[in-house]
Amino acid sequence: MMPDHEFAKCLIMNMSQSEKWQFCRDHLLEEMTKSEQGGVPLNSMFVLARAPPTRRHAKGLFTTATNASTSKARADDDGGAA
Repeated sequence: MMPDHEFAKCLIMNMSQSEKWQFCRDHLLEEMTKSEQGGVPLNSMFVLARAPPTRRHAKGLFTTATNASTSKARADDDGGAA
């Protein structure tokens, strides 16, 4: 299984190159660089939270990752019961 910080990096590196995503992508690339230099890599929820809402859920984009992360967070809060 891929570590969360690697998944976060993949999300950023595979974002659309279109103008509509440029600000989000460029900002996240900058954040990723700063966080890696500081020794605290970004997590996937940080990346997903900053994806434009109108695009994040278009055609189901990111919904699987979001649902899986939400289920895991709930399981962690409930002591392991998902």
